[in-house]
Amino acid sequence: MNWAYLRWCSWLDTRARFVAGAPQRGALLDLGSSDGETLGHFAELRPDLRFFACDLEGRPERYPPGCQFHRADLEKDRLPWADASMDRITCMHLVEHLSSYELLLAEVARLLPPGGQVYFETPHPRTVRYSSPRGRAAGTFTLNFYDDPTHIRPWRL
Repeated sequence: MNWAYLRWCSWLDTRARFVAGAPQRGALLDLGSSDGETLGHFAELRPDLRFFACDLEGRPERYPPGCQFHRADLEKDRLPWADASMDRITCMHLVEHLSSYELLLAEVARLLPPGGQVYFETPHPRTVRYSSPRGRAAGTFTLNFYDDPTHIRPWRL
């Protein structure tokens, strides 16, 4: 789906609503940016934003043009951007892969100015009780939190 269509109905998707509310020509940092697919959607929705990305591996060649990428271990490394330099920060399906997220939270707090916002998205804690897919569906998607062997622990605020 081309997220440009969500400009007029961003309320349909919580991520789109979050990005749509960023200040004009603001800065958005995606933590755990992976293959950049979501960043590409954000750029379709808000091409005026300045995009930044951070991931341990990442695929910066697939990120939106002009996106500034930094490779980092978010459990150990401080991020290179200045204090209060990001208007919005997204962190989707990352914290459940971390043993410790204290530094991550400290960096988010450091990078956001007063009034800046962060969007976290994680698997619902109830997924630890869901059944795993069976038969031909096994391995094609996750229902149970632990179907993904890289999940360490559910995250609760």
